[in-house]
Amino acid sequence: MFDFTRTEFFKLAIHQLGNKSRGEGYEASASEHPLHEDLLQEVLFKYFFSAFKGDEQWRFSHPADLRMNDMYTYCQNMFAQPEAFLEISGHMLHHLYEASNHPKIKPGELFVALFHDVLIDDELVDAIGIFKAENKHTFLQVGQEYKRLLVQPREGIDTRKLDKGVLIFNTLADEGYLVKTIDALAGQSDDAQYWNTDFLGLAPIENAVYTTRAYLHLYKDFVEETVAADTEKGKLAALGAVNRAVEYFEQNEDFRLGNFAETVFEQPEMQAKFIDYTERKATERKKPLEEVFEISNTAVKQEKKRLKHLITLDDAIQIKLNPALSDHNNAAIERGYDPDRKQYYYKIYYRQEN
Repeated sequence: MFDFTRTEFFKLAIHQLGNKSRGEGYEASASEHPLHEDLLQEVLFKYFFSAFKGDEQWRFSHPADLRMNDMYTYCQNMFAQPEAFLEISGHMLHHLYEASNHPKIKPGELFVALFHDVLIDDELVDAIGIFKAENKHTFLQVGQEYKRLLVQPREGIDTRKLDKGVLIFNTLADEGYLVKTIDALAGQSDDAQYWNTDFLGLAPIENAVYTTRAYLHLYKDFVEETVAADTEKGKLAALGAVNRAVEYFEQNEDFRLGNFAETVFEQPEMQAKFIDYTERKATERKKPLEEVFEISNTAVKQEKKRLKHLITLDDAIQIKLNPALSDHNNAAIERGYDPDRKQYYYKIYYRQEN
């Protein structure tokens, strides 16, 4: 869908910013960075674009009015007035600094770039790129002096890994632009939301990737609240229920809510409970999910990798299961309750230890 082979650098600015909660400040560049070096452009292209591999798509949003999203307005102005690029990139820098309030947010360099000719579905569009380099790495620089080689440690940016980045494409402007974003810390720390939420104000575009992922998350939450919470069934039954859902998404091209419920739950009462659960959650979010849609294989693969097939007992013992051998797991593990000890137990049958 996205083709960068024709893409050209148009403008580039590099700014510095720190953590606002620590009062580190920021410094905007006084001029644009020159782009006459082919090697520099080649390195930056690889650094900026290689990390954007997923199918997720985003857009700028605001609960009241899209025009109140600062980054949306800055991007509008930059596309319309490229001659004001440096000034607008400084406004973006200031906006990011205001969002950098969490004490764990690292200082770094902010690259703001304007590109020509990104190919999206046979349409050539301009794009704005905003990239933040937070982590520094040590490398060795070898030089020559008086017919001998000297090696010196240096600190710099590892161009093999982008910490944070966003690409805003000049299409679908009225809906908040088409946006791709990446955050190496997403889901790993409590400061991870500041990039997408506080700085950019993004909402996912509700396509097949979004809907597939949303139903898998909804289903896992339902299983946790019903199957896993049932002391008679426990975590083993919950993992089996999740495996059945993943198998459904892997084996079908289209999702149909009624058919899905009948496939993953044998009991009609559980089928009805799940459908009621989806309706209740739709009411809470004030926007229903589609009941029939094309399944995204990419989203299924990504979510499958995130599943943890573990049973944790009293925060001390963990049983790790192989999701590909769910039938074997069910036959090899027996769950019960000891009334004398007033404790639950797992009995595991096996032939040999490895």
